[in-house]
Amino acid sequence: MKRLFAALFLSLVCAASALAQAPTNALGGKSMMELRNDEAKALFAQNRYGEAAVIWTEMAEAGDPKAMNNLGNLYFHGQGVEKSPLLATMYWKRAAERGVPQAQFALAHEYMRDGVLGQDIAKANAYFEQAAAQDLPPALYEMGLSYDTGRGMAGPDYQKAYDYYVRAAAAGDGRAAYNAAQMAMFGEGIEANASEGLDLMERAAALENPNAYMALGFLTEKKMVGGIDAKSAYEWYTLADRAGHPMAKADLQRMKEEQFQVALWERDRGMAQQAYAKFHGLCSGGNAQACAEQAAYLIATNSGIDQNYPASIAPLETAC
Repeated sequence: MKRLFAALFLSLVCAASALAQAPTNALGGKSMMELRNDEAKALFAQNRYGEAAVIWTEMAEAGDPKAMNNLGNLYFHGQGVEKSPLLATMYWKRAAERGVPQAQFALAHEYMRDGVLGQDIAKANAYFEQAAAQDLPPALYEMGLSYDTGRGMAGPDYQKAYDYYVRAAAAGDGRAAYNAAQMAMFGEGIEANASEGLDLMERAAALENPNAYMALGFLTEKKMVGGIDAKSAYEWYTLADRAGHPMAKADLQRMKEEQFQVALWERDRGMAQQAYAKFHGLCSGGNAQACAEQAAYLIATNSGIDQNYPASIAPLETAC
């Protein structure tokens, strides 16, 4: 029995060693370790977590740091293995020590909350900083947030916060772009720079940040930004609403009501083209009163709009 156990142990050690030292694959230009990792990722994508766990365990024992990180994720979520935050942090620590930024970020979050490691904001910042040094976007954002709020620090450092936010924005983090934009536009802790702030706000909007949509809607509505190709305030608020911003619907409704009143004012002063265009736009958005006004223009003679009975049917149906 002892000989059998020794033989099994030796075979596992040899397999791990071979996995780590396998030569580059002649067909795909990848090492055996990389090919095995691709296989595990494919299994994971198919929700075959247990099979992926077997491969990543072999790779982790062979010293692969990314496999260690992946195992940490599996144990944390209980995918293909019994859920164990303790084992998750153990594997993350091994991966973090070997420089995997995602593992460093995961550990930082664990230290942020009162989990198996206990809450330690200073340690969390230390791990965030390690991951940020490798330009991991969410880690850059978290470092910006820590310096912005003084979280785990001696106090806020707004310039460092701004610098981290800008780096995170460049790496594709919309939250960071929005925060940096606010700081630059309104001089929050740093010297105000409206032009730079607007660029950052537009960057945040390009990264689909709902708060940036709202901010650009407000700025456009107040004529603080705009141009030939610029979106209207209504378009920005619509994007914010679609992105789930809680205040967008109220602004859209307010703008519709204001536009309807303007259209009535233009109608009463014989400004048919301008009024009709507004009624038509509001009717397209489902405003029954606007549909009635649009239909009235299409039915009436000498209204300033070409009479068109067929075209009046759709707005009349909405109005009724």
